[in-house]
Amino acid sequence: EQSILINGLTGRATFNTDVSIVDRQAGGIEIAGSAGSVIFSNPVTLTDQLGASTAAGVLVSGNLSGNLVEFTDNLTVTSTSVTAGATERTDGNGILISGNAAGSAFRAVGVTTVNGADLESILITNESGNVDFLGETRVRNRATEGIAVTGSSGSVEFGVTTPRRLAQVSN
Repeated sequence: EQSILINGLTGRATFNTDVSIVDRQAGGIEIAGSAGSVIFSNPVTLTDQLGASTAAGVLVSGNLSGNLVEFTDNLTVTSTSVTAGATERTDGNGILISGNAAGSAFRAVGVTTVNGADLESILITNESGNVDFLGETRVRNRATEGIAVTGSSGSVEFGVTTPRRLAQVSN
């Protein structure tokens, strides 16, 4: 079960307060099959717990043309234990963006941090929509690829704003 599930939205959903998902044991935020806009106006923090499964911290998939998913402030996905190989690490992706239609958009405006993912920290796959990480992107304590873009035809950009922002990937 996801902590936040938005599916089939045609209007607008706005979170005008901080979102903190603590000790998640399944999916964190899932936005799927929607043509509307989902806006997180304040910081979003997801922390997983032992047994968080292979579900992504943030999953944006199968959305339709016209869909916008925007994290206006900082977005942080982290595990409770970030030591490489620790059993408490998240078993899934930190952020997974997949299979969204052309004309859809994902935007992370603030600092995006993924800390302690066992699968790709940020995976963009089979994506026809546009993906922009406008602020600084930080990937830490990863077990596999930090940022992976595969089989996608949409535009994918990191550090789009002026001055350019860093994309940091470290173990």
